[in-house]
Amino acid sequence: MASVVLNAEWLHALLLPLLAHDDAVRLAVVALDARFDTLWHALMYDRSPIAPIQPRELLPIAIESGWWHIVVLFQRSSRPHHQQQRAHSTLKRSSDKAFALCQWVQRRHPIRFDKEAMYAAVRRGCLEEVQWLSCITEYDGNEALRQAAEACHLHVVKWLLGKHKTGLQRFEVVWEDEGFYWYDDNEGGAMCAMKNHGLLPPHKFSRSYPLMDWAAQRGDLSLLQRLHVDGFVCTSEAFNAAIARGDIEMIQWLHENRKEHVAHIDRVYEVAARENQVTSLEWLHKNSVPLGSLYLVVQVAARGGHLETVRWLFDHCGENINRPNYLLQAALSGNLDLLRLGCHEYGCQVSFRVMEAAAYRRYHEAVRWLANVNEASLKLATENAKALLDASAHGGSLELVKWCVENLGAWSREAAWRAVRGQVSVLEYLHTKAQERATIAKTSLQDQLDFSQINAVHSYLSKIDEETVCWLLEHIPEQDQAVRGGHVEHFMLVCQSPSRKMPSWRFMRKLMECRPMFCCRVPIFPQLVVQFGFLSDLETLKTANHPDLFTKTTLDFILGQSRDDTLMEWFVNECGSTFLTVHFYRIVGWAAKYGATRLLTVLLAMRDKNSALWDKGDFKLYGSIIWPAIRHNQASVLDWIDRQDHASELTQRLWTKRVAKMAAQRGALRCLLWLHTHGKIPDERLNEMAGITACSGQVRCLQSLYRARGIVCSSLDVLKAARKGHIDVVECILTHQPRLFDDLLSHKLEGLRP
Repeated sequence: MASVVLNAEWLHALLLPLLAHDDAVRLAVVALDARFDTLWHALMYDRSPIAPIQPRELLPIAIESGWWHIVVLFQRSSRPHHQQQRAHSTLKRSSDKAFALCQWVQRRHPIRFDKEAMYAAVRRGCLEEVQWLSCITEYDGNEALRQAAEACHLHVVKWLLGKHKTGLQRFEVVWEDEGFYWYDDNEGGAMCAMKNHGLLPPHKFSRSYPLMDWAAQRGDLSLLQRLHVDGFVCTSEAFNAAIARGDIEMIQWLHENRKEHVAHIDRVYEVAARENQVTSLEWLHKNSVPLGSLYLVVQVAARGGHLETVRWLFDHCGENINRPNYLLQAALSGNLDLLRLGCHEYGCQVSFRVMEAAAYRRYHEAVRWLANVNEASLKLATENAKALLDASAHGGSLELVKWCVENLGAWSREAAWRAVRGQVSVLEYLHTKAQERATIAKTSLQDQLDFSQINAVHSYLSKIDEETVCWLLEHIPEQDQAVRGGHVEHFMLVCQSPSRKMPSWRFMRKLMECRPMFCCRVPIFPQLVVQFGFLSDLETLKTANHPDLFTKTTLDFILGQSRDDTLMEWFVNECGSTFLTVHFYRIVGWAAKYGATRLLTVLLAMRDKNSALWDKGDFKLYGSIIWPAIRHNQASVLDWIDRQDHASELTQRLWTKRVAKMAAQRGALRCLLWLHTHGKIPDERLNEMAGITACSGQVRCLQSLYRARGIVCSSLDVLKAARKGHIDVVECILTHQPRLFDDLLSHKLEGLRP
């Protein structure tokens, strides 16, 4: 069923346009594992609008999943290495057959395993994989320990701790019982891992780990008492954890048996206020635990909007509370009940600063309530209304901005640039109102609303919301032009930085539409279009006369980051004959790699018109096509070559045994079948090609040849495959040709043994 559904037409028409690059890579690995050859080839080598998938991108995913049979395929496609490396002497028998084969093949076909392979094995908890990979990868021992501990694989943690007792990264095991904790010589801190809880938070700058703090955070009093008896470290955070939960029994026990919290009582009250634990505050008060500074405790409770805690603090410490600061913190929380409590019950006076703070936080209900309390002073001071509008615009509250403009009659020319960090709806409203005011007053829009300080590109670089930046680009067309060169380098760094998310293509297209001069000053813009855009975007850059569009750098990027034959054909037609002459054969190789036969026809016609590209006998041209086609299993390109008019000499040089041998070595099944079907490989040589396939370890190609052509391998092929460690190939041959057992066991090939 899957082979029917996953056909090439459906894939190109419906699936590929919806896939992100990472999704396509993962799907390619799944297709390779499930042997969906059509899907695999389409994802990897068919011409397509999606970016090319490099084989090196698949390897980490296969390793992460523990699919060693897939890793073996990549190992065999690497260049043979006849000198065994020292690290591979750790080869030993494995319970996993595919993993054992991978270790064996690594001796002759070594590939580079990066540190992520080690970490993936650590996360899976497979100790034999960890032991082998630790010998052939350069990894961070601390990171490996952390990931093993987080995954609760304590047997891996134990092995890693033993391995790193000496060397540059040293770990000293301090305690081993239900878990481990160890001291890291490099980082200078204690780490702890528990069997059922994984890695606990690290404790820096100490050789001991405060396990009692962890027990208190879990709320396990019995464990806390046992650790106390065993002499484990405890800090004031244990008492704070009990206070935060309101666990009176644990609070009482810690107060009686531990004294670490005594020097940090202010912190204890602050934790109780932050967690709204009135029960804890009552216990502290009843047990005469003194409070040093009330200021921060009240601020934390009010900022958190904790009504019960605030009421308790006023009832017990009301005369010492700073009321203006309390009301300011209550406004910042947006809690109307706190504001009413302060104003109605405890005599707090409303100031404009309190209203402004609530406006910055977009609490429109709180602002309007405070305005009613302080209505007289607000109306008397027009500047206050203007400042309140600015604060509301900065906060991004459309309701507040409308209320300030329509109810208070406030207006501010500076509100526009303040609203840039708010919501785009606020900008739209202010822009509409400014147009109305300009029409009534018969003035310009600039007189009503000042956009001169707004720079759209700078706003994007300052991490302003993309929707807002797109609105600015559309409605402020000329403001960026005066400073268009000032942000080019910064913009390029943002686009190339792996730490920042790439801007959406909606924003980039809007930038090309509204800021063409800026785009022309960004040399990497054509590369960005190739990687993320469409052919229409390249045409936009051509219209804008981008100076770096038709350059070698852009062509290099197309060759490496695209397989869209329509895009390449457009580039070839527009780049000019001089440029094409220099890079013609690179483009030909690219077209052959991705099976772009239509583009090959176009290039052939261009070659015929350009005498500088003629070569005697067309050997260079067709050689540049046939080898990439074989390497990437493009039988359609071979078919295209066969349809061209060739001289007899060229035909004889094209379809040689060397072509068939290369197809066999690379396991290019489609090409092998095409060559045999069209008589390029005679029937008597097909078994010879099958032997080459076997000796190259191309087991999947060999299995398909058995099914499709009924090939026969010799005993010599079995011996050669066995000497190279291709055990799966040997099994495949003997499964299809069981009589070869007799030849091998009766020593008929004794003379062929070394």
